[in-house]
Amino acid sequence: SSQVFPPAHLCICVSFFVSCPAGKGWVYFSGSLYQVSSTKKTWDQSRSDCRQKGADLLIINSEEEQVSQFTRAGPKYSQRAFANRFQKYMWIGLTDVTNEGSWKWVDGTFKGAERRGKDENCVDIKNFNAEKSWNDESCSLSLLWICEKKLFLYFHCVSVHFEAGKLVPVMHE
Repeated sequence: SSQVFPPAHLCICVSFFVSCPAGKGWVYFSGSLYQVSSTKKTWDQSRSDCRQKGADLLIINSEEEQVSQFTRAGPKYSQRAFANRFQKYMWIGLTDVTNEGSWKWVDGTFKGAERRGKDENCVDIKNFNAEKSWNDESCSLSLLWICEKKLFLYFHCVSVHFEAGKLVPVMHE
């Protein structure tokens, strides 16, 4: 005897990362692609180079990314630990150039208020063997830099139902 099942509808969702082709020298880590320069430029020139590549200077924007932890089993990589592993002084995307003492990331998010050196408005990773690895410098100094290209996560959903033992898309009018 054959069994009859009531009609059933489901929604199937597929997620995937999308980015333009990264090109040579890009490294994947935690949902983004990164590239460290091989030449030195000012902070503004460095940012301009990143933006021409569809990226921006590195933004460290979460608790996980802020703390560099090393365990006996090896490094538990945070974004900062990831950046520190290059062992290079390099520009990141933090500045107080628009308002002295008001530090913002290049995406506009506020980092905090702290008065530091006058005319040292751009931040680099300088002490890459320590948790407190950031340093403010004159933006006109020529350093290496690190670009970050965020990968975008897209979801696509479709409603389906079972018909004669097969999944069939539901057409909505």
